[in-house]
Amino acid sequence: MSWSRFRYICRKALSECNENESIKACLERIESEPEGSLYGEPVKLSSLAGRLLNGVINIEDEDQARKAVLIYKNLRLDDVQVQMSRFRRVFAYLVVVIAVFYLVLGIYRTKIIPTFLESYEVFEASAPEFILSFLSYSANLSALLIMLLLLVLFVFIVINKLFKFERYTEDGMVFKYLLSAKIKQPYRNLIEIIQFPVELNSSGGVLGSHLGNVYSGKMDLLTEMQELINLEMVKLVAACNLQLKAIATVMGVVITVCVFFLLYSVYMPLFAAGEMV
Repeated sequence: MSWSRFRYICRKALSECNENESIKACLERIESEPEGSLYGEPVKLSSLAGRLLNGVINIEDEDQARKAVLIYKNLRLDDVQVQMSRFRRVFAYLVVVIAVFYLVLGIYRTKIIPTFLESYEVFEASAPEFILSFLSYSANLSALLIMLLLLVLFVFIVINKLFKFERYTEDGMVFKYLLSAKIKQPYRNLIEIIQFPVELNSSGGVLGSHLGNVYSGKMDLLTEMQELINLEMVKLVAACNLQLKAIATVMGVVITVCVFFLLYSVYMPLFAAGEMV
């Protein structure tokens, strides 16, 4: 994991950096050393760990840079286990149900309904209006299910990216327009807390002000950051679970209605044929 390698770089920088070498030069040297591969994949700039490493390297104040490295060498973010497996199973179940629905609908349109329509012609009777309407709108119904499934997929992907702290996640359409405010705020709070050692008082919010007081006071900044991160992570996980559950519920209701109309249109010709006979 990149977080393990990031912490390793910080630990080694503190142990090796001396008065003859700046923190910037030390971090850049250690980052390129092959031994770092023992601690995981390279720290990519697109990740939050990469942005933090780059941020520390660009700090001009040597004392501030050393304090930031001292904090980040012990900051734990990869210990947070976000269990999304249940929603992966729900999503897989929805995919299976929709696939079966499409299979049955295809068989119904190509094999069953033509036979019934021929039967109505033999008896010189008109087909039930409901069946004709269902055939007319079944294509739109299929398109709606695909759109809803893609919506669920996009939301699920973005939520997974949130917990990886990938860059540009906040700039996406899904984050801006499809995620609830209860998800956005804890995520932004987490980013603000984690980036504080490299940005210090650049944030004018409550969290930035509080951490600024901690930084200038006698309290341990790492301890307070870790506590706040844990609290915001709990809020983020709860909000994500709530939104995924709501989307899955709506999707389930839509699928149930579609299946009901399909079954109704399948059995209606049978009852109508009995009346004609």
